[in-house]
Amino acid sequence: ENITSLDMSHNQLVRILPDSFSRYTGLLHLNISYNSITKLGGDLCQNLHLLLTLNMEHNDVHMLTKEDLNHCTSLTWLNMASNRLRLQGEPFIALQRLAFLDVSMNKLQSAMLGCQPQLPDLVTLNIGHNEFT
Repeated sequence: ENITSLDMSHNQLVRILPDSFSRYTGLLHLNISYNSITKLGGDLCQNLHLLLTLNMEHNDVHMLTKEDLNHCTSLTWLNMASNRLRLQGEPFIALQRLAFLDVSMNKLQSAMLGCQPQLPDLVTLNIGHNEFT
């Protein structure tokens, strides 16, 4: 397929099946915002090696682990705002090219995005409206 941009926002998606995007190997931009997705799962980018932008704002994702984004190594832009997000371990460790990250309006309790330095190319970080103490 020649599709490089796919917008599936404002639907009723609750999960992403492992082969959901296997025919779109050239996909650069994926918008699955405004759905009811509760979990990413490590298969999301398995066939999307070129994916640059992922918009998942306004879903119901409540836990993000390293395995969830492990194959998303080309991402430069990630919007996970307005979920119920808590981080476990080093969820962003594979995202060495990420320049933009929005995790605002979640359930984060700390501005630390992991225990070790990660995201060396990050330029914009939005962590507003969380549960910092």
